Amino acid sequence: NVCEMKFSRVAYALTKADSENLENKLDALVRETHTKKSLMLTMITSFGLAEGKYNGHIQRSLTVADLM
Repeated sequence: NVCEMKFSRVAYALTKADSENLENKLDALVRETHTKKSLMLTMITSFGLAEGKYNGHIQRSLTVADLM
């Protein structure tokens, strides 16, 4: 799992820029580590993820409450 953490006072809404940034980070990780393993993107946010069209890369979403 590759974790990305975001703070927001409401459910976090992923933007197109966020989605592209996350994809670039995953690509860089594969390029630098030469891993052949599957990478699963996990978002950790204060209040979860808002529904949106840019959530397609997110396999798992956790909130702070899930971690407590």
